[in-house]
Amino acid sequence: MGLLTEREVEFVTRKWIGVSSGYLGDFSRRTHHEFYPDYCGIEDIEPYKIEGTTRMRFEKILFSETPARQALILRGVLKKFPEVADASRHAEHLARMEQFISRCEGGAPVDVVTPATSRVVVEQALREVEDRVKAGAPVAAVDRIHTAFHGFLLGLAHDRGIRTDPDPPTTKLFKALRTSCPELQVSGPHAEQLEKIFNSLAAIVDALNPLRNRGTLAHPNEHLIEAAEAMLFINAVKAIMHYVNMKVQPSIATPKPPERGAPEFDDEDIPF
Repeated sequence: MGLLTEREVEFVTRKWIGVSSGYLGDFSRRTHHEFYPDYCGIEDIEPYKIEGTTRMRFEKILFSETPARQALILRGVLKKFPEVADASRHAEHLARMEQFISRCEGGAPVDVVTPATSRVVVEQALREVEDRVKAGAPVAAVDRIHTAFHGFLLGLAHDRGIRTDPDPPTTKLFKALRTSCPELQVSGPHAEQLEKIFNSLAAIVDALNPLRNRGTLAHPNEHLIEAAEAMLFINAVKAIMHYVNMKVQPSIATPKPPERGAPEFDDEDIPF
């Protein structure tokens, strides 16, 4: 799914290309079909298979494509229609089109995560993340991805019988999983390099809490992070979740109670 909202897609058709007497620019059915390979370098879009007018077909295609292909289509629009429908607002509308392209080319989100452990709060939070990113509000999604990540780690700890405090912080959970799950412990000829990567991931996890608390909509903060940093936050968390999923999913078993006398992890701020 792409990054453009329905309102932004309508901006492209109505404000940039222009709609007159039901026609989208100078598109005909044929030239609309030829537009994607000729101007966008995309060969596999078939407008004839979509019901509706040319405008409706164009909007459905642009809205449903991936961010990278949305960027190609927008660049194709600028090639085919170099002049905005309302010439008096050319500079303003061009700046907005370029903003759309920049976001699609540089802010493509990491794929949706399917949690290895099923928890309603995690699944709901992840749905809200995708909805808010799609709506062009990644800053509003940061708190939700933090909630999803925390619930994801808590679910894995429960599945593995790892004892934790009633409401353990994310850093403590990540450390507990790294310590207790054999799959997340590095070994072999590349252990030294992999350990560096893990330590870097731990540093990311360590930075998530204060960034979420002080720079997002989780609290009434005066200074919020910008959209690019919000997407970096979201994508970094998704990448960690994808990795942990791949490592632990094959061996998740029926939940078992903690071993008697199993140690609880302390709150020491030491390297992971």
